[in-house]
Amino acid sequence: MRVPLFIFAMLLLQPAEAQLLPIRNYTTREGLNANGIYAILRDSKGVLWVGTYNGVNWYDGSRFIQPPMSTRSGQIYVTSFREDSARQVWVTSWYSGLYKFSEGRFTNYLPDTVHIESQSNSLFDLLELGGGRYLAATDQNVWLFNGHHFTLFDPHNPALQQQILTLAKTPRGDILIGYGRGVVWYRRTGSNGYVYAGKLFDDLGVNKILITGQECWIATARGLRFCPDLDDAMQNPGGSSGAFIEKGLVDNIFIDREKNIWFTGEGGLHKFNMRGNTPSAEQIYTPANGLPSSAVRAIYTDQEGITWLGTDYGLAKLNENYYRFYPIQDEDPTQPDNKGDASIIAISDDRLGRLWLGSYEGIYRMQHAQAFESRPRDPAQHGGHAGFTYSMRKDRAGTLWACTATGVYTIGSGGLEKRSPQQIVAMDEDKEGDLWFGAMDGKIYTLRDHEGSGGPDGSGGPGGLCEVPIPKLINEKINALYRDPAGFFWVGYALTGVRKYRLAPDGHLELVKEFTGRNGFENLRVRSFCDDRRGHLLVGTRTDGIYVFDWKTDATIAHINTGSQLGGNWVKAAAIGGRQVYLATNNGLDILDADNYTAKPKHIAFRNDAVPVEFNTVYLQGDTVWLGTAKGVLEYTPFRQQKNTLPPPAYIMKVTIDGSVDSLVPPFSMAGELPKLSYRQNNIAFDFAGLSFLDEENVRYTYRMEGLDKDWSPVTDRRYVNYSHLSPGTYRFRVSAQNNDGVWSEVPASMSFIIATPFWQTWWFLSLVVVTLAALMYAFYRYRLQQALQIERLRVKISTDLHDDIGSTLSSISILSDIVLREAGQEQHQGMVQEIKESSISLMEKMDDIVWSINPRNDELESLMLRIKRFAAQLFEAKGIDYEIDIENSIRHLKLPMEHRQSVYLIMKEAINNLVKYADAGRAFIRAESEGQFLRVQISDDGKGFVYETVRTGNGIANMKSRADLMGATLHLSSSPGKGTTVILTLKMK
Repeated sequence: MRVPLFIFAMLLLQPAEAQLLPIRNYTTREGLNANGIYAILRDSKGVLWVGTYNGVNWYDGSRFIQPPMSTRSGQIYVTSFREDSARQVWVTSWYSGLYKFSEGRFTNYLPDTVHIESQSNSLFDLLELGGGRYLAATDQNVWLFNGHHFTLFDPHNPALQQQILTLAKTPRGDILIGYGRGVVWYRRTGSNGYVYAGKLFDDLGVNKILITGQECWIATARGLRFCPDLDDAMQNPGGSSGAFIEKGLVDNIFIDREKNIWFTGEGGLHKFNMRGNTPSAEQIYTPANGLPSSAVRAIYTDQEGITWLGTDYGLAKLNENYYRFYPIQDEDPTQPDNKGDASIIAISDDRLGRLWLGSYEGIYRMQHAQAFESRPRDPAQHGGHAGFTYSMRKDRAGTLWACTATGVYTIGSGGLEKRSPQQIVAMDEDKEGDLWFGAMDGKIYTLRDHEGSGGPDGSGGPGGLCEVPIPKLINEKINALYRDPAGFFWVGYALTGVRKYRLAPDGHLELVKEFTGRNGFENLRVRSFCDDRRGHLLVGTRTDGIYVFDWKTDATIAHINTGSQLGGNWVKAAAIGGRQVYLATNNGLDILDADNYTAKPKHIAFRNDAVPVEFNTVYLQGDTVWLGTAKGVLEYTPFRQQKNTLPPPAYIMKVTIDGSVDSLVPPFSMAGELPKLSYRQNNIAFDFAGLSFLDEENVRYTYRMEGLDKDWSPVTDRRYVNYSHLSPGTYRFRVSAQNNDGVWSEVPASMSFIIATPFWQTWWFLSLVVVTLAALMYAFYRYRLQQALQIERLRVKISTDLHDDIGSTLSSISILSDIVLREAGQEQHQGMVQEIKESSISLMEKMDDIVWSINPRNDELESLMLRIKRFAAQLFEAKGIDYEIDIENSIRHLKLPMEHRQSVYLIMKEAINNLVKYADAGRAFIRAESEGQFLRVQISDDGKGFVYETVRTGNGIANMKSRADLMGATLHLSSSPGKGTTVILTLKMK
């Protein structure tokens, strides 16, 4: 159905009010490779693409990254970005052709591969047709691209043999091609065919075509044309369907998600909304509103609702319009021609709802977007200005009061009327409607007759300020004053804390309680008071955040500062709205939950280069929050600030291994796996990013190294983490991002990797080592066993040989000696033979001792003691000595080394010989026992004894001590006359 032609009257251009847009601008200072921005795209991964005449930039919320791109023409002048249905991003460029970004790399394609400088290699637009085919608008025709090669789309149509700037596809699949003299129309035939269907909008220099449903917007050299019914326009190509909404040059057009129409052209950036077929009032934004440049080359609104503007001087980010900033200038009284930024320190409204502002120099009334100074009727002081405005307050009757450096004023339709010359800083109104004032010098005044004129000196005439006596006046500036519902006065002093007073019957103030350094409030330098309407008084300080007191019990309910994640410690003002407390701090605006002061404060960011970060005061007017700054006033509308519900995608931007960046990991990797690392590559760092640009400085992260960390890390604003000296094993690094409203990534980014085990820690190497060690131990065991067996055999052989050979020979000598003695008659021979016999017998005894000591069958201690027993028994019985030999059961089978056994035996034998020869004993005792790790052998008697020090010792005792020393044993000999002798040998057992 054809829609009747409607005619637009040209809208009057309405420049935006003198407000600064919520713009943040990015330039080469932030890392862009050039300030001229010609193309913008936020792709499906959330990555922001920015095209300049020097190439492509990616933004990750913290920095701009220039991906490597090859070119055959010197530089890559980007003209547009397009993302297709396969999520491949295409880059059109001037002279450098077409680039496809897929699987982490760029591939370049040229329509004319023979002539690099050909105008056909300059692309302005790309249109996806489907089936892997694309249409490219170039500086010299329209080309069909099949994903690998270019061919002319319609080489026989002369209308296309010129510069083509824009391409569009209708809902039916037809193609519209915009050029310098209108629109060329191709009708779709079949699945892949197109046929020329004629021209539309003849003689219009078309720069951009935008189709939304049946509506068509055409940016032309003669203005912005709107066709409400595209079918009507195409069925009547010669007709006049549609009309110009705006006249003049229009370069580009974009429609945001709120259906606002943005376009660029003469005079700056334009914006309006269509209401049916009628556009709303148009707004024009220029550098006066905060645009970095009036030349806007690109417009793009992303999935977060951010409008990005490409200008000749950087990339401008236009956030959702939940605040406006109005710059205001003060006049210097001493230099009337010199104006500077107005520092707004007090805000209130009057009974008519008009907004009033107090600055360093005077008082202003806001009207629309401008501020007009209101001066005192009597301009006697301060060059006619009210001067420094400490505070402003509207009383219950609707009268607006201002406390300034030149006195106290009421503000009405007639201007400023001075009520007192006193230099008042703070004021409050109690439940009876009486006004109370705190002065610069620490004095407190009251005013009960609001409507009276009062004396000019404030001395107590009708309507004048009456001083309230304080017994102990504190000569200090009063920054805040509050009379609670119970009637107590709370006074906040600039340097020395808070004091609570009671109003006595005679009218003077009595101190009830103080909150000062004397009782633990050293940093209570008061700057503001606020009643939260829940029984609490909020006290803002200069250096320590805000305190919450219960005015009924004087208890401290909460203390909130930067340690509690408050934006700043200087709380200049506070205002209550419902359950929310708004705090103006030296580091922005924070909001507290009045029902739960332990909850984390919410920080509101105004990311605008023109808006100061420090706020001087806060005032609530209905749903609007007004904030005073050093350059003007900011209007914040919380209900317009939508919660950021879009989960930020998390990406790994870079992996660094042992100080070298891994080039195989491309930026914006959501999941991946590193090649297997050697055991030496155990120092790994990860850079990551969460892509949320509404407030990128408040994006937070948590991460975890699976295989190392048990839990996720605490939430942090750090965008990197380093792991050093990782042990061999399997790991997976994961990171998740949180946006400014606390929404987390749906899927954490992850990177898996394996650190190889060094060969000496592998199972096969360890198995080989174990087998080798076992074999060596077994071989050593066999060797020791063989050695022991050889020694045993040698000892047996020696003992056998000594016994059989030498022993038999000595026995023969002894027998022959006996025979000679019986048969020989010569006495001289008998003596010699007797000596031979005795020597052979002695030698046989010694030989028997040696044979016994080396025989392995005699290694146990029990064998030693039995031999001692046989030796001792023969001597003791011959001498008539009673004896007792005892061996402890636990050591009977203790094995003694051969050399030790022989030494012990010889020592005991010598001791027994001495006992028999010299002791004249009637009883002897021999005992072997253990004492811990030591063997203790004792030989004692009840003989005559001797004085050891007076007796000359012979070789026997010396030999005994020498043998003990060689074994590492100790030999103790004790004796006294008439008390016998004791010999103790102590040897450490092995």
